[in-house]
Amino acid sequence: MRRMNVPPHWATYIEVDDVDATLDRVRAEGGTPVGALIDEPGVGKIAIVQDPVGAYLRLWHSEPDHGGEVFNVPGAMIWNELMTKDPAKAAAFYQKVLGVEVETMEQPKPYTVLKANGSPVAGVLTMTPEMGDLPDSWDVYFASEDVDATTEKALAAGATAVREPFDIPGVGRMAVLQDPQGAVFQVVNMASG
Repeated sequence: MRRMNVPPHWATYIEVDDVDATLDRVRAEGGTPVGALIDEPGVGKIAIVQDPVGAYLRLWHSEPDHGGEVFNVPGAMIWNELMTKDPAKAAAFYQKVLGVEVETMEQPKPYTVLKANGSPVAGVLTMTPEMGDLPDSWDVYFASEDVDATTEKALAAGATAVREPFDIPGVGRMAVLQDPQGAVFQVVNMASG
């Protein structure tokens, strides 16, 4: 990845039934495949794509016994979220390409939830001017029993706090961290909201 000038980052993988058919829909809806397909025996078939708002993600048809097995517990992934300046365009793309349902909620700020079979699977956050010139991107959230303690441990291990722990009313407590290699991730305790 360094040879290709790709900075360290956490990547979002979306499980699909058929990578090739999904790539056809990606192209038809304004997305762009990036690089060659990866077809690795025992792992599965993976394609990197860029959606119409500029965010990168991976489409994956996994082999049995691969992929995430633990979710929504402290230390494991709990949420994926697309940060974008054009949430309507992004949501329409994912609805057409992946067949997800789209629900926009009016919180203090609009927030879009992508659902599969009626269950929330990812979010779409509208970027605001105070976020600066960040590129549209998928972000990864990890569950934490104690966001403040997790932040302290991460800082002691060489991470930096992009945003110190803070509360989001109705959601929970979270922090935005950057690991020593430069990859950004979030930790959240949704139970504290």
